[in-house]
Amino acid sequence: MSKMFYWTQVYLCEIVEPDLRGVSGSLPSLMVSTGILCIWCLGSVLDWRAVAFTCSFFPIFVFVYVICLPESPVWLMAKGRQPDAYKCLVWLRNQSQEAEQECLRLEYLRERRNSRDVGGLSIKICCTYIFGGRVLKPLFIGMTLFFVQQFSGSYSIIFYATLIFRYADHFINDYLETIALGFVRTMSTLVGIFLVNFFTRRFLLIVSGLIMCASTGILGAYFWFREKDEVFGNSTMISPDFTSGSTTSEIISHVEWVPLVCLIVFMFGYSIGFGIIPWFLMVELLPSDVRGWASSIGYAFNQICLFTSVKTFLDMIDVLDAHGTFWFYSGIVFMGVVFVFFFVPETGNLHEAEIEEIFEKRADQFEDIDLDGTEEDEFDVVADSNF
Repeated sequence: MSKMFYWTQVYLCEIVEPDLRGVSGSLPSLMVSTGILCIWCLGSVLDWRAVAFTCSFFPIFVFVYVICLPESPVWLMAKGRQPDAYKCLVWLRNQSQEAEQECLRLEYLRERRNSRDVGGLSIKICCTYIFGGRVLKPLFIGMTLFFVQQFSGSYSIIFYATLIFRYADHFINDYLETIALGFVRTMSTLVGIFLVNFFTRRFLLIVSGLIMCASTGILGAYFWFREKDEVFGNSTMISPDFTSGSTTSEIISHVEWVPLVCLIVFMFGYSIGFGIIPWFLMVELLPSDVRGWASSIGYAFNQICLFTSVKTFLDMIDVLDAHGTFWFYSGIVFMGVVFVFFFVPETGNLHEAEIEEIFEKRADQFEDIDLDGTEEDEFDVVADSNF
């Protein structure tokens, strides 16, 4: 299912217009958030076997739906099937003139890549091409964002929300708090879909990271005050054992709403930036001729990070305690914000050729390509002469 999610991002990036990539690329994340919320709601009233049986019907619908979808025009053009790509674009854009212009742009990209003739070059030059700045840099940016996304504690909180609330000795039902957290994530993702149309990717990532950093930092401080009290010293995440009586416990009992607020704020910050943007940003950054296998590497790395962060959560609690674990997550997100500020380019409303040139101008290429805009100007002349 996760593999389908990844290829959905690639497919959407190749069929939608640049000004709609942010919204369309965020929709799969909204569906994931909605699915998690539905599972949490069903899990609170049904046995896990009944939940699994209910979910088994949805892949059948997806299978039938995908059969009816058109092929990607980028893929068709890369295979030399220009007429089919044009028909597909006419169906997608609903305007023949816009479809012709898009075909010209895709044809320009195909000819420019064919001029490199990577297949006829030596292995050394092919490796230089693949691992040059044009491919390796966007792949590294995407994988770094995925690392921050997963080691921010996002899925650890999703998987262990009930245990976290129970450990916090909260005043509301643990399952209701978990469902509320899922509801906030879904609504925040919906808000993020609208924000991505009005703000740049970089701005949303930075704001998202700062919110996440602050909320996990405050949550870590809350747990630090609880854990430094001898009364709570023997409590664990799996077996919480809190008793009141000390000065610290009396003070904390008056602010026991802090964990719920911190996690709600964290989910809001995560959902408007780091929860949605890295998924389609990696696809935007990668050239279409390597997008399939390169994005697969990035998405595989994302799953490794997800597994590692979730699997090690309780171990980190044992080693670092709860406060140290959430401060660790806060530090990772802060470093992610710094990385976004210095290294992540803005891709909003840019066509694929313009995004490629960002990395081509930053790296020494092995082939002789004019990078001062001559080719782009030549394309503009061709486009103007046809329209």
